[in-house]
Amino acid sequence: MRDSKTVYVTKIHFLIAPLASVSKNNASCFKENSPTLMQQQLATILSEAAAAAPAISTRPEFEAFKARIVGPNGSFTAAMKGMASVPKEEKPAAGKLLNQTKGEIEKLFAETLVRIENNEIAGRLGAPIDPTLPSPDDYAGSLHPLTQ
Repeated sequence: MRDSKTVYVTKIHFLIAPLASVSKNNASCFKENSPTLMQQQLATILSEAAAAAPAISTRPEFEAFKARIVGPNGSFTAAMKGMASVPKEEKPAAGKLLNQTKGEIEKLFAETLVRIENNEIAGRLGAPIDPTLPSPDDYAGSLHPLTQ
């Protein structure tokens, strides 16, 4: 688990990184780089989520994982907030890209949650039973009173 300083620095870096290419005198560089920069950030968020999902095995881990991505301070939420700084003419393309990534993240969450639920059910049920094997129990009971 990462310490809080690493998480804080990562969040700050994530929020500042899109603005690093913007100069006060030349805002056109943001217009040229914004779709590809946002695309790279969203691809990074999605790849990190996809890499971390297989390691999640419990519901609390899943909730923490989900909060890191789409929570109030999550990486995807920060990318969505970055939409405010995208120029007006590029917002439709950026919005489409955000929606595609959001759909893929939701699909990843659903698959992970189904896997966790299946593991929980399998843990409660125990080992599978082979019905073709003979019963381990002895035959309990007796003859019917009329047949005795």
